[in-house]
Formats: sequence, structure tokens, C-alpha cells
Amino acid sequence: MTTPRLLHPDQREAYVKIAERLYSSYARDPSGPDPRVFFTAAVAVLLHYPLEVAAQVNDPFWGLPGKSPHLPTPYDIKQFLESLMRPIREKAAWDQRCKEQIADSRKAKEGVRQSMEEIEDEMAKRGIFLPGYIKRSGQIPGRNYETPETVRRKLGLTQEQWDALPDDTARGGARWKPMK
Repeated sequence: MTTPRLLHPDQREAYVKIAERLYSSYARDPSGPDPRVFFTAAVAVLLHYPLEVAAQVNDPFWGLPGKSPHLPTPYDIKQFLESLMRPIREKAAWDQRCKEQIADSRKAKEGVRQSMEEIEDEMAKRGIFLPGYIKRSGQIPGRNYETPETVRRKLGLTQEQWDALPDDTARGGARWKPMK
């Protein structure tokens, strides 16, 4: 909830008129609360909200007169106005997060970007082995199984020699099969 703002006298009058209209929307009980006390309390609550939100309190269908047949307390007025302010505050927070994300993305575009190798190395430290990392390193650390690159290195073959080996078409067309 916001704190009351310093208002122009015309705006203060608008809040008082809202409270008067709210009070006049209900049947008056002679033994009910003193109208001056009601106005003072209602205006004190209404001042914490923007005028366009506070004015919705009087709507005969959507406002407090349409929700309760009894004169509302300051608590009721506050609860009603808070229910109206919630989506407004959520939208403002959403917009703020969007602005921050856009600013962050602009900073990222202007800043130094990581190379693919740096990203792959960083992910490997976290235990996620991307294909580029496996191809460069020859195997996944901590796992004992062979890849085509480790077989080529173990046999001391150059890439040209490896490429010159015929495929084993009888076994599915691969020159290398993983050990089981």
C-alpha cells in the first residue's frame, strides 16, 4: 500500500465526494455511525490509492454497493481497493522485470561473448557433456569407453589414415563399434 500523497485541493475534494457517494449508496440507519466519522475514515483510506481506482468503489454493480447491503467499514474499503490494485501492481512488476531483462540482454550483446568451446568446457565442469566437448576431448571424463577419436589416437593413426580405412559393411557399415 502506498502512503498518502500531497494533493491539490481539487483532488482532496474528489476523494471526499467519493466517500459521500459511497455513504449515500446505503440506507441510513439513525443509530448507525456518525457520517463525519465515516467520511473521515473513508477518505483516510481512499487517499492511499490513485483517484481512478478509488472512484471504482462507488460503482453500483462492481463496487462496494453491489457487493454488500451494509455500510462498509474502512477495512472493507481497503480490502476492496487492494483487490483492484493487485493486478495493477503485478503489471507494474512485470513491466519492471521486462525492462531489466531488456537492459541485461543489451549489455550482453555489447559485452564479450563466450566462445562455443568455453561454453562446452563450462558445461563439462557441471557434468553435462556436449558433442563438441566429446569430439575435442575424445571421451567423457570419468567414463571408460572408447570413441572413434580415442581408438584413432590409441592406434596412432592420423586422420587421413583413419579416413582411408574401409568401412565394415558386413557389420552395418561402420569402421568402429563400441566395446560391450
